[in-house]
Amino acid sequence: LSKTMKAVSVCFALLAIVFAVEAFKIGVNNGDGKFQVPVAHKPAFRNRLQNLLRERNAPETVSGTTLVPLLGSETKIGEYYVDVYLGNSQQHFTTQLDTGSSDLAIPAATCVTCGSHPDTYYSPISASTIPCSSKAVACPACNGTQCSYQISYGDGSGFTALVYSDSAKFGGFNFTQYFGAIVEEHPGPGQSQFEPYPVDGIMGFAYGAISEIKAPTIFESLVNKGYINNAFSMCFSPTVGGALTLGGDGGYHSGNYQYTPIIKQEFYNIYLDDVTVSGKSIGVSASTYNFLTGTIVDSGTTLLVLPHKAFVAMNDTFHSLCKTNNLVGICGTGPGLFDGVCVSLTAAQLAAFPPISFTFGQSSKISVSIPASAYLQQGFCLRQTSYALAIADGGLLLGTILGDTFMRNFETLFDVQNNRIGFAPVQNCPVQNS
Repeated sequence: LSKTMKAVSVCFALLAIVFAVEAFKIGVNNGDGKFQVPVAHKPAFRNRLQNLLRERNAPETVSGTTLVPLLGSETKIGEYYVDVYLGNSQQHFTTQLDTGSSDLAIPAATCVTCGSHPDTYYSPISASTIPCSSKAVACPACNGTQCSYQISYGDGSGFTALVYSDSAKFGGFNFTQYFGAIVEEHPGPGQSQFEPYPVDGIMGFAYGAISEIKAPTIFESLVNKGYINNAFSMCFSPTVGGALTLGGDGGYHSGNYQYTPIIKQEFYNIYLDDVTVSGKSIGVSASTYNFLTGTIVDSGTTLLVLPHKAFVAMNDTFHSLCKTNNLVGICGTGPGLFDGVCVSLTAAQLAAFPPISFTFGQSSKISVSIPASAYLQQGFCLRQTSYALAIADGGLLLGTILGDTFMRNFETLFDVQNNRIGFAPVQNCPVQNS
């Protein structure tokens, strides 16, 4: 379970960890050094941005929608994050925005294992402590008489949290929110803490049905209060940051949206019918793409993650192109891009790589494509000018995860009201100061 499938159940997540660690931590030394791609919601390179300025862009309301700055990047810290304020004193926190989970959690003042984070840990001065007997939330466990829960994510990380209810502010709106205050972090393999600096915690934006405490997400709280319409969109800038638009479409795209149905209201599950490379199907059945966890649109996963059978088939399809096109890092002997090797590419060599197209839907189908510049990226390698493959083998226990590698090419509209997701080519997505 990349970072997405966090906690379909604790048992399922723990099974997935074995495969996730093996499949996702790739790196081959070819003189260019190893690279370790941050497939899950937390990146491998934890301290890159220790000296970031703490400037913040204020939310902006336009035509019934509210624009919230997305901070971070795909290659520098491996995730995108937003500001949120909790308590009557409006304690500030940065949280990864994750459409592949449904819980809000930040470090508690009593946490001694929570590592280095930019903000003062949460103090529940004005909060309501949620007892184990509460009917307002589902209570998976108890710490004394207080409701608590433990969650494990697909990269092997997780935490234990106490449950509180407190005033919150997000996107300029005030409301009351249930959330977890982390009392113990459980870093994954190769990690020193749950979230990388400069991020404090996590904000799940999927359906509340998969919340550990079955509480409304922040997005659902805003909808329930009548502050916004039941939709939001996201885009990532080509360099740093992006935009979250609460209530609908942000307008950071060209052309019209192409829509495909949400087929399961847990994660943002859609139906992936086929994948083609240079117009040629990689020859994998739809049941493989949509196996078990399904196909998920997940801002909390850094890469495009394919089931093992599909990853192998894509590798084979790329190699079949070597008969007519000498693709550097693919053709020739020895390990290459699909083995985790970093390669140097000229502009012409990069341009020789074909687009990858995805066909979604069952009765009514749509097709969208991503260029080579999306799935071959700089910034993941020790030599920053080299390119790495931003597609990962998800192993045997996953369906398909359309992570940041896929999403960065579109403004993605999560039209929950109409039970559909739309993709439109991204255009002028704003760069944000961190």
